Amino acid sequence: MTSAAATAPAYVDPCPGMKGDDTVTEECGKCSGRGRIRAFAGYKFGICFDCDGDGVLVRKVRNIRAAARRSAKVAAAEADRLASHAARYDAARDALVAEAAELEAALSDGDDVARCHAAQDAVQAVLRGSSVADALAGYHWETEGRFAPVVVGANRYRGDCRDCGARVKAGAGVLVKADGEWLTYCTEHAPG
Repeated sequence: MTSAAATAPAYVDPCPGMKGDDTVTEECGKCSGRGRIRAFAGYKFGICFDCDGDGVLVRKVRNIRAAARRSAKVAAAEADRLASHAARYDAARDALVAEAAELEAALSDGDDVARCHAAQDAVQAVLRGSSVADALAGYHWETEGRFAPVVVGANRYRGDCRDCGARVKAGAGVLVKADGEWLTYCTEHAPG
């Protein structure tokens, strides 16, 4: 990555060889040298207030140089700010890539439904600020590629309790993954 500060435009003298008290005549940028602005013809006959109707601006060289120095200073500060943001972005991206690789390695075993649900929960936990290790702490992978009975968390959909048959509202009970099945339990019968 190249340094943005190195590519920032430096101050260049806009009027080389001239003294500070010298004057420079430029075409007025507001009226394009016409002296009048047609859109404002109803007020003071549309005279341009920047050039007083002359169509040209007379500026001192020292004022032109001061404006160029201010512009160069602002451009350098912006380049430094962008370089700082780029460095922070690169560090955050590298950390996220490492976290994603760790998460992918941890979720590489198991059946597809289990991996999808586990990945969704783990990514949400990481986004809330947990580390990958903490997000995956509740998941235990068996060597056959199947889940051992594991309490996954609050159920997201309503269902019936596996033990007592009571109706369980979404978010009220516990969801358990066992032998390739998703099982819903009420809070009284949730496995320990």
